[in-house]
Amino acid sequence: PDFYLGLKAWSLDEALDELLNNHGRITQKDVAWIMSKVSASFRDGHTSLNWREGLNIHNTAGTRYPPFLVEYINGRWLIGGAQDPLLLGKEIVRLNGEEFPVFIKSILERCAAETMAFKAVLFTNWQRFWWYFSGCCNGVQQLDLEYRDRTGQEGRVDLQTIDFTAFSKIKYGYREGPIRGREGKGTMLDFFDDGKIAYLYYPSFTLSEEETKFIDECFGLIRKGGT
Repeated sequence: PDFYLGLKAWSLDEALDELLNNHGRITQKDVAWIMSKVSASFRDGHTSLNWREGLNIHNTAGTRYPPFLVEYINGRWLIGGAQDPLLLGKEIVRLNGEEFPVFIKSILERCAAETMAFKAVLFTNWQRFWWYFSGCCNGVQQLDLEYRDRTGQEGRVDLQTIDFTAFSKIKYGYREGPIRGREGKGTMLDFFDDGKIAYLYYPSFTLSEEETKFIDECFGLIRKGGT
């Protein structure tokens, strides 16, 4: 009921008026932005609007990105890849004074899923798209990052936002967390209790040579470690 009432308050008429005021016309992306929130409000991973747009330097002109990739591990938002390797593994506490889930609220409320963990999978596996779609960093030249390291010590650093090309070059470099499959699939392998327990996360079956090879590698690592 709370979701329904909130959605009703954020009516389509109001959303369309806002978009018309900003752009003077309604684009396909605008409609997708509205409907993705509506479909995600059901909190059902099978009730969603999977609108995607092939990204390039032309349609992402003006889009700003953070200089890092995000991971969601055991309920924490971590930096899994970054232009500055010293940031790897740091927990993201706040961006520009807002707790990270609040900063990306417009993204999370459009990720159709039952739990935060599944919302995080949808976001982290398509980060280039979601930063573009949401425009969370647009118009922002500098990000004030408040972080926490593995010892619990907190720190702060100012980071410059980057463009699509620079963001696309960032690779995952944080190896304390899971071993990931290719972007967009979410498949990953993690080990717990000093390697005694293996956890293979496999949210979606995809029969392909690449996926089969990755699954074989996962079980190879499990056998090699004697798990």
